[in-house]
Amino acid sequence: MTIRFRFPTEDEIRVKAYKIYLARGGEPGHAQDDWLQAEYELLHLPLYQLAKLDAAIVEKETAQNHKLFDLTRAALQLKWQTVWNQSADSNIEMAA
Repeated sequence: MTIRFRFPTEDEIRVKAYKIYLARGGEPGHAQDDWLQAEYELLHLPLYQLAKLDAAIVEKETAQNHKLFDLTRAALQLKWQTVWNQSADSNIEMAA
C-alpha cells in the first residue's frame, strides 16, 4: 500500500481559513491566526490519520501474530499429549 502525502495548495488554505473565520463569528483582526490554524489543520490532520492507519496496521499484525502463536501452542500441546499417551501406553505394556 502506497500512501502519498501532498502539501495543501494556497487556495485550500484560503478556503479553510475562511471557514475558521466564519466559525469564529466573522470577527475581524485574526486573519493571520486563521491562516496559521488552517495550515496546521490541513497539514497535521493527514499526518494524524496516517498515524492512526499505521497503528491499525500494527494492531492487525499483532492480532495475526497472536493467532499464529495460539495455533503453534495448540500444535505443540497436541504433539506432547500424543507423546505422553504413547509413553503411558508403553508403561502399561511393560507393567503387564
